[in-house]
Amino acid sequence: MAEKPGYVNAHTVSLNIPFAAGAMRSTVVDLLIWSQALSHGQVLKDDSYRQMLTAARLNDGARASYTDENGDHPIDYALGIGVTETLAGPVVSHDGAIDGFTSSLTIFTGPDLAVAILVNTSPSAHLPFDDVMEAIRGDPAVSVR
Repeated sequence: MAEKPGYVNAHTVSLNIPFAAGAMRSTVVDLLIWSQALSHGQVLKDDSYRQMLTAARLNDGARASYTDENGDHPIDYALGIGVTETLAGPVVSHDGAIDGFTSSLTIFTGPDLAVAILVNTSPSAHLPFDDVMEAIRGDPAVSVR
């Protein structure tokens, strides 16, 4: 049977190999329930949650950064999650991918908004993640500094 142009079946991967890095299964609804529990104190104590949202620092106290053709950029990574400071408060995010699946969960803590995206394709520049996030960030309540 011929494949559709641009798509091929993902390689079969034993879920014993990726373990927790890709052997978790969820739904968009489950991810949104998780985001509400996490950001409303049902998972971590306030102190632990604040620590989780604090971006990592180098030994000298400076924020880690990387440089590309557009200049220097801070690395917004905390304890296992990405954290970006916005005018409305921290934006917490985590994404993942394994052969045939790509996911993203972003929590805008200020306006109490969460976006969960699950796509049944491998990572690709054609996925909607950036477009969706840019549309949301266009809202003055969540726009990035």
